[in-house]
Amino acid sequence: MRQDKASFESKKIYRQVGALRMPLIMTADWNIGSKRFSERALDELVADVRGKGDILLCGKILQGPSARNLELAAGYLKRIPRKTRIAMVSGANGEALEMLAEKIPNAKYYGEVATLKLGDRFTLMAVYGKYASSCTIQEVYAKLRIKPNILVMGRFHGMLCTGVPHGRLLVKLGRDTSLATRRGTIAQLGWHILHEHDEEHSKIEGRYSRAY
Repeated sequence: MRQDKASFESKKIYRQVGALRMPLIMTADWNIGSKRFSERALDELVADVRGKGDILLCGKILQGPSARNLELAAGYLKRIPRKTRIAMVSGANGEALEMLAEKIPNAKYYGEVATLKLGDRFTLMAVYGKYASSCTIQEVYAKLRIKPNILVMGRFHGMLCTGVPHGRLLVKLGRDTSLATRRGTIAQLGWHILHEHDEEHSKIEGRYSRAY
């Protein structure tokens, strides 16, 4: 199905639709149901979650909307403590992700763009799909009418943190594809932990799975 062109003028993409707490674990492109998905890496992430805040999954979560993949994903996400909020932002397999969220009480699917309250004073915008297509994260940030404190983009299959003025932090998440690997990029699965954020600085930790 053809996607409509993304509109950064639409007021609805800037409305806060949920809330997340720090420390915040951010990850993307799990591709549950594919050979590239690693259950061991998931176990490492779950171990990291314990005693922390919430999780943001921004990227391709399922490798297709099959009943098998939904069952697998539900089982995996149920390993995450129920007190942990799971925010899913993805433009792929949207109907299946809505069904997945119905199975997991602490999970919510927001579509391919979401503005979320972060802590008491900040905002985080997560984008995927048409909102991240063919653009760098800096280009997406420049197009935004209302600048969030943190912009997360699930695309380009890499992890990158780039500081920008006024205490805003740009984060790009994801895992390398086989195409990227053939081009000389080492495929790694990982996540970021945003421990704290304020107007002066952000404390963010990059973590990579030992499964790769």
